[in-house]
Amino acid sequence: MLPGTLFTFSLLFLGAFGDALVRLASPITHDPAIAHLFSQVRSIAGIVAPADPVTLNQTRTKILSLLSTFPFPPEVTTATHPEQLYCETSWDSPAYADAASAMSQLYNRAGQECNSNFGCEGMQAWGTAEIGVCGPFGYSWDCKDVGGMAFWILAKCRRDLGVMRVGGRYLFDRWWTEYPADVRVYRRP
Repeated sequence: MLPGTLFTFSLLFLGAFGDALVRLASPITHDPAIAHLFSQVRSIAGIVAPADPVTLNQTRTKILSLLSTFPFPPEVTTATHPEQLYCETSWDSPAYADAASAMSQLYNRAGQECNSNFGCEGMQAWGTAEIGVCGPFGYSWDCKDVGGMAFWILAKCRRDLGVMRVGGRYLFDRWWTEYPADVRVYRRP
């Protein structure tokens, strides 16, 4: 077999094999209360963030009001996932409402694939926030599950730091590669 053909076959095999391994459903995405929350956030936020600063701040205020009254499920408020979940927030992190709006957009993309191709791929942005999938070739999730994994980051940061800013990672590893993959919430470049 020619080296180029072998390399192509290896990439296809690893991509297909990896696809089967990393399609991890986030249990949060199957909660009807979370689905309703994301639907409400999306109806407030719209598809893109308002360009007018006054309207943007009013939209953020409405989203924060909605999130402040939402009863987070016990598994979200008590689970820490120390080996997987990291809240890495600073004053330069995206606004909490912006991250929630980006998550609601991902949640609405159920059935579409969000994947990485050797590095970090931004999957959804809204305002100052972007949610991405980072890792080697072949990491792939349903975009709805990426939104669910990002929600765990949002919930952990809320529990630990309040609702001003949010950023962090939900980390996964594969057993057949040393390179980790994760879902990230970060400030939009």
